[in-house]
Amino acid sequence: DDLQGFDSRPDNPIAAFAFIGTRYANRSSRQTIDDLRTEGFDDLGILDLAIAIADANQWARFHRLLGLPPELFYFTDN
Repeated sequence: DDLQGFDSRPDNPIAAFAFIGTRYANRSSRQTIDDLRTEGFDDLGILDLAIAIADANQWARFHRLLGLPPELFYFTDN
């Protein structure tokens, strides 16, 4: 039960990995990683996903905690 948490996980392995990484990073399991491998991700690809999730979470927390305008987090070609 502790590995599952209280919320249901998405069916898509990438969305499930992002969900777990955002809410319950310590609840990642071998099955989570194996599901990503069946989608074609190798160790480096899984690490890239984990870094992207962590980075997005960090900026979301900065935005909320510091009251920064959302525009700071958007990439534009201007």
